[in-house]
Amino acid sequence: MTITKEAFSLATIKDVARLAGVSPSTASRVIHDSPLISDPTKQKVRAAMKKLDYSPNFTAQNLANQKTNMIGIVLPLTSQRVVDDPFFLKIIQGITQVCNHHDFLVLLAAGRTSQELLQNVQAMIKRGNIRNFIFTYSSEQDPVLRFVSDQPDINCVLIGKPSGDESAVIKYVDNDNVQAGSDAAWFLLSRHFNNLAYVYTDLRQVVQNDRYWGAKQAIEAIPAKSLVCLKLTLDDYGYNRRAFQKFLKHNQQIDGFIACDDAVGVRLQQLLKITQTSKKKYGLICFNNSIFSRISHPSLTSVEVFPLQLGERAALLTLGLAKKDPDFSTIVAHKIIERNSTKG
Repeated sequence: MTITKEAFSLATIKDVARLAGVSPSTASRVIHDSPLISDPTKQKVRAAMKKLDYSPNFTAQNLANQKTNMIGIVLPLTSQRVVDDPFFLKIIQGITQVCNHHDFLVLLAAGRTSQELLQNVQAMIKRGNIRNFIFTYSSEQDPVLRFVSDQPDINCVLIGKPSGDESAVIKYVDNDNVQAGSDAAWFLLSRHFNNLAYVYTDLRQVVQNDRYWGAKQAIEAIPAKSLVCLKLTLDDYGYNRRAFQKFLKHNQQIDGFIACDDAVGVRLQQLLKITQTSKKKYGLICFNNSIFSRISHPSLTSVEVFPLQLGERAALLTLGLAKKDPDFSTIVAHKIIERNSTKG
């Protein structure tokens, strides 16, 4: 069988128009769901698109029409964190589900450093004419967010609460992480774990900081009680082990831990198994309720924060569709899922 060059050619808007028996401008209006085009005509054009396997070139349209059919998803700096953590994959899934339904494409912006990430975002704006961005994280004094929010005619939505003065100008969706932190602390206290520590990696991350303050307020509401802190890293096992051993030596009263997320909770659980020399029972609760918490041994009690819903609502807010939903809220509820790590 001879494979011709034509077999590899991609259908154009003119091919669609010719097959449907309409003008290219009419076919283009159907693609953009113009109310000026009748339903029978739309059906003919869409049937032609399906037969020809036609996909609109959104990038070319963006540049030609100064309009955008794309949303840029800005990921955290450590790309490996995104690959390893189901939380971010669920957020991306929620965003793409909404965008696909409304004929929007998504592009991912990632980088190992702030400068690299900034350059990628700048290229998306300049070369792809992208005017809608969703940030999947919130961090204090983030140069990338500052750049995007300062640009004219750029629509920016944040997953996570903005820090400082940015909260007045940036749209966002989030959980009530202060309340979630408080609920996690009270949950451990109700299970008779009375001396608690908060374990984090970076309090410049607004989510981690909010969860800390919520837990701190709950603990300090009890006379003579205070919340102590332990900092771990995501990739330095030697540091984590030394820091944890030193922490236990100086905080022997601790019997319960609140980990800022499931990934940190698993690392903490491993450290407890390796360094614990007594039969003391520790309670452990974390956040995100990912697969990490379910397959750990013992399984981890976790605060479900519904990342799929966070992604969906961020996309609806970005596309201007939130106002059409009477039940829409920028705050997604949370729920504690108890497992073996907090049972006596």
